[in-house]
Amino acid sequence: MNKWGEKFNKIPFILSYIASYPKIANKFEDFYPYKIEKLKNSQLEWISLVAQLYNPIESNFFKDYWVPFQKNNFDYFIDLSSDSLPIFEANYFSLEPYRWYKSYYIKDLSMFLINFEKLDFNIESHFNKVKENEQNTFNKLCNERDMLGLSGKIKPKSINKENLFISYLKNKCIFRDNYILFKGISSLIVGLLPFDSEITLLDFNPPIICDNDYKKIKNIKSLLYLIQSEGWGGICIYSFIFKNNHSCRAVFKFDTFKIFHYNNDFLKEIFNKYEAIRNQ
Repeated sequence: MNKWGEKFNKIPFILSYIASYPKIANKFEDFYPYKIEKLKNSQLEWISLVAQLYNPIESNFFKDYWVPFQKNNFDYFIDLSSDSLPIFEANYFSLEPYRWYKSYYIKDLSMFLINFEKLDFNIESHFNKVKENEQNTFNKLCNERDMLGLSGKIKPKSINKENLFISYLKNKCIFRDNYILFKGISSLIVGLLPFDSEITLLDFNPPIICDNDYKKIKNIKSLLYLIQSEGWGGICIYSFIFKNNHSCRAVFKFDTFKIFHYNNDFLKEIFNKYEAIRNQ
């Protein structure tokens, strides 16, 4: 903490100044204008907390030179490592790949406070832009996740009895030498196939927004990601062929899944997984 002494000692005055303008202070939930001694105690607590982080997602993100300024939470920080003393919120992206990211509320604190004194400065416009940037960052992370998911690099969510079988329909299975018919099941049924099975997606309803997304679906794992990310309950139809043998194919329509395949052992593995879930 001694390394940042000069900057750190300015923080109570900055917080006191912000507190005198409710239009600014109210933008930070649980805002607390620490006096110097309480701020020192709070910072020591924060430094201790950071030192105890063991999950790389957190330990690589949070820094001991950030100054939290809430009474009971650690959401907003002032960054002492930058001369501009930016203020930002730490947000967690709760979908794989999990990560923390910053949403900047004030990138240059001195410049912001100077501008705030100007008559033509619009505080609401400033913070609306903050929220817009935060949403853009979230959307970017979602797009990155989709790229990973559609390329088969995101672990699918587990399939169980509750989300595989449609409760108000009678489920049944007909197994022949090169054919299986499932009825009374959800679109997640495809998740019982081996994830690395290479496929060509022929149809998907509701339609994928971008036609290029069809080309991104290269195996069962990526198709399952698409179904789960779109919301499996709303998927009405999809069909595909297997790349290693185009005469092998599968069709899902509403509550029915038909799969044709020359490899009986391949079908038997699917049937056994179905039975295992059905008997849970």
